Amino acid sequence: KAALNGVFLEMIDLTIELPESDAIIDQELVSTLSIKEKSQLKKGCVAYDPVTAAFHRGDKSCAPSAEATQRHLDQLKEDRFRAFRVEAARYFEAGMSEVHEIAIALHLGHHYWKTMQKHGMAPDSVSPLIEFHLSAGSSYFPTIAKLRSFRQMWAHIAQATGIEED
Repeated sequence: KAALNGVFLEMIDLTIELPESDAIIDQELVSTLSIKEKSQLKKGCVAYDPVTAAFHRGDKSCAPSAEATQRHLDQLKEDRFRAFRVEAARYFEAGMSEVHEIAIALHLGHHYWKTMQKHGMAPDSVSPLIEFHLSAGSSYFPTIAKLRSFRQMWAHIAQATGIEED
């Protein structure tokens, strides 16, 4: 709470990163942001990507438990918080190509999309709850091309599932 004193929340997207040991965001922090900053908070994200975290730890099973996912989604009913952040940049930084980074981002985004739908969320409300973190380098035009390609492919996935993506 004290870390947010003096921060102009109406001007930024707030991303909360959890230690890998914490699977669920602290409920007290969510309530504080929901009540105290209701009129100020522009948008926020909980950097929760259990599949990527498990992959980088070397776990044999990358799928989070259904109970942990349900608790996470129940705590983030606040529409200003995105529930999942696909950390595709970590794969690129680990040595994969930009093509692999895009493919993994699309796959994990679709996986989290389906996970939220399985937990009873309406298809139209799911897409805005996913945030993507892709790498961006100093090569200006290739980075722009990569981001445009990703956005177009994500729009095709949304369209294929019957959702009109903004």
